[in-house]
Amino acid sequence: MKKILFLMLSVALLAACGGNKYSVSGTIEGAADGDTVLICDISNGVSLQAIDSTVVKNGKFSFKGQTDTCDVCILAFNIDGQMNTCTFFLEPGNIKINYSADQTQTVGGTISNDAFQKFYDEIDKVEQKAMDLDKRMQQATAAGENMESYQDEMDDVQDMYRDVVQKSIRENVDNMFGFNQLLDYYSMFEPTELDELLKAMEPKFSGNQYIVQLKEMVASQLKTAIGQPYQNFSAPDVDGNEHSLAEYVGQNKLVLLDFWASWCEPCRGEIPSMKSAYEKFHSMGFEIVSVSVDDNEEAWKEALEAENMPWPQLYDPNSGEGAPAFLYAITMIPSSFLIDSDGEIIGHNLRGEEYEKVLSDYFK
Repeated sequence: MKKILFLMLSVALLAACGGNKYSVSGTIEGAADGDTVLICDISNGVSLQAIDSTVVKNGKFSFKGQTDTCDVCILAFNIDGQMNTCTFFLEPGNIKINYSADQTQTVGGTISNDAFQKFYDEIDKVEQKAMDLDKRMQQATAAGENMESYQDEMDDVQDMYRDVVQKSIRENVDNMFGFNQLLDYYSMFEPTELDELLKAMEPKFSGNQYIVQLKEMVASQLKTAIGQPYQNFSAPDVDGNEHSLAEYVGQNKLVLLDFWASWCEPCRGEIPSMKSAYEKFHSMGFEIVSVSVDDNEEAWKEALEAENMPWPQLYDPNSGEGAPAFLYAITMIPSSFLIDSDGEIIGHNLRGEEYEKVLSDYFK
């Protein structure tokens, strides 16, 4: 899936911490004596800004300083002319970082860095399973085998990854690592799950602007959850004529509201499955209404011509209050909502073969 901007969440993570003295020390395998090591701030999200420097001595380095915040920073250094980096939390306490010759890092010594290391140790096990599965799938593809048999394994690995992330956030709702994870992975969770995580973080981060924004987003998502009535809106078609969603809901037995964009490859990858379902079920009362979130109208029109989708196409270049993407709290695309003739949302984010399966059950 492709993430689109619903919230302007900063990379910098700032919070008051107890005390203010810190030390950062450790080892760098392969670094030569006299090599420069930098602590870099990444708060602008664009470039590294050096905030302190030291040199390697006997493969070791150390920094000392003061900070009243907990920031995500980068340790940057060269080995044989190649830039290498380690990510860590700069916060009060004694931080330990070790970088090995195989380009792996270990961090620890403070609350956020200990949690950081624990999470990535667990994620590494899941990623190893994913790499093993990918290798077997490549071999199966080369042998001409049916890839459908691997779908359950793929789903299991994705569920494992999600479970590790959720467990880690729950264990760290009172520190900056958990806060950082929530900002990184919020789109992974259902609205009810995210609502629970936000409530767990309130005692520590109740006034934080990003938590406030996420709570507002969740409130919108809960309004469009399964079992809720659909949110009506109006948007122009390719000729500039305004159409409301209500024109289609009620006049059809089932409406799939689909959010997409011309630049989104996964979105366009779903179109063949949607076409197949449309051809089979349109005469039974199934309609699709696609809403593009493209910011380039010409790119949208070119994609429409290339894809030749036979259902209504609407355009929503804005994400401000009242816009379709805002009303449905769209943070990722493709994103879709299945709406019955009573205006109730009965499904969410169908993919691939799910279209025909769900529609076959509904129209049988």
